[in-house]
Amino acid sequence: MEFTEQVIILRVGTFRENDCWVRFFSPSRGMLTAFAFGGRRSRRRFCGCLDNFNQVVFRVRSGKRNQYFSLEEGSLLQGFAALKKDPQKVGMASNCLQFFEAVHVGENGARDAYDLLQSMLEALEGHPGVPSLFFPLLFRIAVAFEQGYRLECIHCASCGSVLQEFLWADCVIEDGIMLCPSCARPEDAQFRLSWQALALLQHLKNGDLKKWVAWNPPSELRRELYHFIDFFVRYHLGIAYEDGRFSRC
Repeated sequence: MEFTEQVIILRVGTFRENDCWVRFFSPSRGMLTAFAFGGRRSRRRFCGCLDNFNQVVFRVRSGKRNQYFSLEEGSLLQGFAALKKDPQKVGMASNCLQFFEAVHVGENGARDAYDLLQSMLEALEGHPGVPSLFFPLLFRIAVAFEQGYRLECIHCASCGSVLQEFLWADCVIEDGIMLCPSCARPEDAQFRLSWQALALLQHLKNGDLKKWVAWNPPSELRRELYHFIDFFVRYHLGIAYEDGRFSRC
């Protein structure tokens, strides 16, 4: 089997002096790992394209008995040069990619996940200043929303009231619903969110990450969202950030 497709490289590693392995994300096949035999020295087949964050077109072939994939050649589409020159942007992009790897997005939903991944890289590439340190956290909840774990942040799930007319609303994370103060069930609610937090989550559901790369909320709202997003991602995606890395929980 052989296919040619536009992909985004997540990681590249060396396994022999001249050979390397490449983990990349495909919009039709999800996350794959392939070997680039001679990739460390080939200037013709992989000229300038075997690097983290790169958007490339790969020609991929199955190995013997379909036990592995091998990269036959690649062409660089976008290298995100401005991002790579800024250590802070590189750190943020790396954090986002590590989370993305931990999610294990399969073929179902791969197209939308690919678009979100590209949007994240373009947001960091195109932002002229120092990005907000809050940006990787917004990427995590955006991935969760894109994988189907969406919240209704406008109306109360019980009575239909507009939630932003109230100072707060209760979130029942297990059911993925929000309840206004009149309908709140103290025994079920796991998080109480302010109307400001609800407004942000609603905009993030329907907006482009490029609009949020410089967004730096007040410290109180930042703490509120951090705890909510961390719990939401743990519950629905089963991923926790501990000791500097993402792991299944």
